[in-house]
Amino acid sequence: MKRKVYKMRGYRAASSDYVTWTSTETPSSTPPSGPYAGETLSNVVIDSAITRIVPTITAISPTVTIKGSGSVALEITGTDFFPTSKIYVDGDELVTTFVTSNTLQTTIPSTKTSSYGQRQITVVTPNVRRTNPIGGTSNAVAFDVGVSATSISPAAVTRFSGASNTVTIGTDIILTAPISARYILPDGTVLTGPADVAGETSALCYVPEQAIDETGTVTVQVFAEGAYSATKTFSVSNPSWLGAEYRADRGIVVVSGTTRVSGWQNTEGNTDTNRHLAQALTNRQPSLVSSSSEFNGRSIIQFDRDGTNTYDWMASGVWNDTGNPIKAPCHHWMAAKNTVNSAVAGTTFSALSGLNASYSHGFGVTTASGSAKIYSKAAATPWPTVNASWATPTVVGMLFAGNTSRIYANAANSYTSVALSTFGGGLTATSYLASNTAAGVEPTNTQVGVSRLTDAVGSWNGPIAHILLSRSQVTDTENAHVMRYLGRRYGITIT
Repeated sequence: MKRKVYKMRGYRAASSDYVTWTSTETPSSTPPSGPYAGETLSNVVIDSAITRIVPTITAISPTVTIKGSGSVALEITGTDFFPTSKIYVDGDELVTTFVTSNTLQTTIPSTKTSSYGQRQITVVTPNVRRTNPIGGTSNAVAFDVGVSATSISPAAVTRFSGASNTVTIGTDIILTAPISARYILPDGTVLTGPADVAGETSALCYVPEQAIDETGTVTVQVFAEGAYSATKTFSVSNPSWLGAEYRADRGIVVVSGTTRVSGWQNTEGNTDTNRHLAQALTNRQPSLVSSSSEFNGRSIIQFDRDGTNTYDWMASGVWNDTGNPIKAPCHHWMAAKNTVNSAVAGTTFSALSGLNASYSHGFGVTTASGSAKIYSKAAATPWPTVNASWATPTVVGMLFAGNTSRIYANAANSYTSVALSTFGGGLTATSYLASNTAAGVEPTNTQVGVSRLTDAVGSWNGPIAHILLSRSQVTDTENAHVMRYLGRRYGITIT
């Protein structure tokens, strides 16, 4: 890392002494750090300023050891290492092996692992060269000498199961409060959370909701005795009720040399390839935008991509599931944005409009064709006005359950009740969307972006970032977690 180093001089107000010093901070009459930190200085001037190449630590391996484990081989990765660079632990120089400009190795002696606590690891390069100078001290990284983690329970949890999840970590000592926990997520994100002593040698860790947003392996450590413990892991898998998940950053098939999307794969984990969305018609393919500032820098799929009312849409095959998993009561969630379709003259636009096979479509499931659909259209019978605007990125969840249906719009717990029989001349769960017990038309596939395949007016007009479909009704806790998950991921406020 290149760092500006200033050589400065000035007068100390307290003693009128004339002093000189070197600092990496912008000259100030009250330096925040260094030999004269907090003092009032006068006539501060810069004698010289040079750009020095200073080492930077990006990672160490391992990051933790158990107290009394003896000496530990340590590898440091970073930038701007030189053959003269040395590794220090708590200010003590260690024998250092230079591997590359990005890698150094050493052994931490047993005297440094004989007691609990965090040891500070730094890399120091001696100052050399008058031109293009190198040298200086890196950032410090903590190496933990902690307690042993002997067990974890449970070792597996499911996504969207709420913020009430706990895991219990067994240790090799009697713990004393206060303690806390750290979680390293599959993407490398680090979270911290509270923990309580449970049964003397166990720590009850309260898992943050965000820690179980995605599938994968989560690493857990307990902070006790002034350091983080050895690690334990638990796995996160999809819940059994999740029928399909479409997200714009995974499973996207793009036509070579273009941004047109010909395939949008289900990433829920089911091997049924008929759940994947596809579009072979080049004039009906939406486009991929790899980073959208409106959606927290995440990828989105842009429908009606050319802005001229070209209706883009995608559809899956017939799901190969006995009994078909998309049945009322069930949920759909999405993070998306829609704009008014200017080609629709003389109508009132509502992005969440009534569900009906003949004229007004919204975000949802059904039609007499038996397809699960997500779409918009100007409606003669709109949904409640709380959901009428999608001018900005929005998270919406819908529970389809006949006359007890609900709409959640940017809200985890509050909703608008919707009696489906009041829309479209008697739309009910049994006539359009089959329940788990009632007879009726069962949805057989998924369509995204259009109300009817021949209806350009009813096409979705905007970006879609994420879609989740459930195979059954979920708990209020799970529904709220899905809403908050989409809000966190795409930077949308959920109340």
